[in-house]
Amino acid sequence: MTSDFSLTFYGCRGSFPVAGQDFQRYGGASPCVVVKAGTRSIILDAGSGLVNYGQDMLGEFKGSKGSLVADIFITHLHLDHLLGLPFFTPIYMPQASIHVWGPRMGNYQSFEDALNTLIHPPFFPVPLYEMQSVKNFYDISEAHSIYYLKGEKRPVML
Repeated sequence: MTSDFSLTFYGCRGSFPVAGQDFQRYGGASPCVVVKAGTRSIILDAGSGLVNYGQDMLGEFKGSKGSLVADIFITHLHLDHLLGLPFFTPIYMPQASIHVWGPRMGNYQSFEDALNTLIHPPFFPVPLYEMQSVKNFYDISEAHSIYYLKGEKRPVML
């Protein structure tokens, strides 16, 4: 019997990703957790572990028809929770829809504005707007609730 729910840690390392034999048991990637509930996959944080999950997504997507959809929730804007986003292969695919929820912080007008500052020269060579996927960004705070309703393709934010 298979479960309709799973939780996979693609990264749980602290501030800096590491590699080597000493890190094979628990891994060396920074935060990225994937929750699978039924047919939905929910990505929590976009640390360096997101790179490996992106490869797994491509394997699942290969040969299927339609678009590849990713729902990514960012807990906060520390670099170790965002490091994998510009290396997430689906973000470069025109047939992918990437939905990213995160907090508006500091002097930025929106969560998207903060990401555009980080994923843009001189900090990263390819700006977000040149990555070919369809991208949607949503500002959320502790006051919001996100629901996945049966029959709805996208989550609902209240």
